[in-house]
Amino acid sequence: MNQSLGIEISIAYTSLLTRANQTLDTVLNQIQIQEVYRDWRLNERHYGGLTGLDKAECVVKYGKEQVGIWRRSYDVQPPEMDSKHPFYSQIIQNKKFQGILREEEIPCSESLADLVHRTTPLWRDSILPNLALGKTVLVVAHGTSLRGLVMHIEGLSSEEIEKTDLPNGIPFMYRYNSSLDLVERRVYLADKDHVQQAILKVSNINR
Repeated sequence: MNQSLGIEISIAYTSLLTRANQTLDTVLNQIQIQEVYRDWRLNERHYGGLTGLDKAECVVKYGKEQVGIWRRSYDVQPPEMDSKHPFYSQIIQNKKFQGILREEEIPCSESLADLVHRTTPLWRDSILPNLALGKTVLVVAHGTSLRGLVMHIEGLSSEEIEKTDLPNGIPFMYRYNSSLDLVERRVYLADKDHVQQAILKVSNINR
């Protein structure tokens, strides 16, 4: 619970991935949250055949312009990951997906549009009903999966979300009224200078 803001979290959602789980575990060490759900739809974007390469390696292999298109465009997927890729078994055949998705249902590459398509049903079918019950919901996820939710929540266009960067490690908040009308939009829980510096850092990485 955040005493200064009067926030008491009722329920938390996170992905199946280690980094987000560790972040949520840090939160759970400080506050009690009765309900925690881990959902693959909050996983980070799957960069397909680019997985395992850093930005510099991608630029050398494919060129700066093409890498920029893959990273910033709304609906252009990177090349697909094939079965010969060194991370294929780790990602496509991940045991965490067993009982959730069949191997052929796991994407081999994703665009930002694909993230919107997989995060929106989670928001509509699970998170929003909890908000309707008056619960305060915490979502701990990843840069692109969170951008997928932000696009849906704020009704952003594809051009607007392409230009939207979210700071790492800084929570932001939405407030809804009892009719589920959005009354407060993306309020960062940090001082303005800190937020701007963090957004600039992410923006520079994505260029």
